[in-house]
Amino acid sequence: MNQERTGNFIAEIRKQQNMTQRDLAEKVGVSDKTISKWETGKSMPDMSYLSELCAALQINVNELLAGERISVADYSVKAEETIMALMEETQKTKKANWIQAIIGLVLVVLAFLLMMGITERGAKGIFQYPMYMIDLPSMILDLLFAVGVLLLSGAKDKVARLSVLNRTLIPIGVSITLVTAIIILATLDDIAYLGPNLAVAILSLLYVVIAKIVVVILLERSKTGDVAKK
Repeated sequence: MNQERTGNFIAEIRKQQNMTQRDLAEKVGVSDKTISKWETGKSMPDMSYLSELCAALQINVNELLAGERISVADYSVKAEETIMALMEETQKTKKANWIQAIIGLVLVVLAFLLMMGITERGAKGIFQYPMYMIDLPSMILDLLFAVGVLLLSGAKDKVARLSVLNRTLIPIGVSITLVTAIIILATLDDIAYLGPNLAVAILSLLYVVIAKIVVVILLERSKTGDVAKK
């Protein structure tokens, strides 16, 4: 699909119907700036707005995506061309998403290794320090609290569950860290062990921060997928 062609078509039909960008925006339920972006080819109308946009312009979706008026005789041919273009664009988008995800993962791993290596022990930190960041009891505590909150929330679908986790993960980690730190300070006999014990307590917060990043990514992908299905 050609964004510029579709944009020019939207502008052309709007003007034919003596509508301003604001008039069209009010009918579709978006801002006039969004209409301007569509008409200049800077972005394509979201799938969730296609029905309202076509109704406002008195055209069909096939004409909108083709960027031109389609006669009855040419309708089936244009429909097939539009479907093929959409399938091709979907494949390209999926491929781009995979490439983006792989690059993102590589960058995160490299950043983690660099963080481990920047120590007074040099490159040895890459192999030594990751072990200090693994604490099974902290992981289990975070998991139990997260599952408990999910069950109490009554969320039924994937997006709802991810939204609950997005809102509660950080408070869970902070609560566990604070309670653990209080217990450590109240029961610690030797001050020499204060640093290592507090470091372990902070791991719960670290784990939920990492989990939140993953949840935010999954939530955005889920919302995008839901919009695409509409």
